[in-house]
Amino acid sequence: MTWRLSDLSSRSRCVLQSEVQEQINVISKTLQAKDADLHKATELLDTSIAELTWFRENFEQAKTTAKFMAEEWGVKQTFENERNRRAKRHFDEFCQDERLADAESYFKVNVFNACLDIIISQLSR
Repeated sequence: MTWRLSDLSSRSRCVLQSEVQEQINVISKTLQAKDADLHKATELLDTSIAELTWFRENFEQAKTTAKFMAEEWGVKQTFENERNRRAKRHFDEFCQDERLADAESYFKVNVFNACLDIIISQLSR
């Protein structure tokens, strides 16, 4: 997947990345301090997990922020559709799940939710 700065998906990736980095930075700074308090760090970790879980459930807020950024930067405020790639199937193969045709739904499921799921599961360990 190439990074295009001319559509909303790149702005949404920026919003996603900045939200994750804001959460992780607080924990990182706490743990790097000379007088690091592990109890406080675990509380911050639990808070970050809760906030990222909330952020995952509120895709519309991330999309609104990305639209605002796109408007400021003079970029398109829509998700671009890509060509739907299909693999050849043999006559005896079952129908596999169809890919999402809507670019916004595709981004939400395959990028936004997938990234946040991985990050939340890594933080929960």
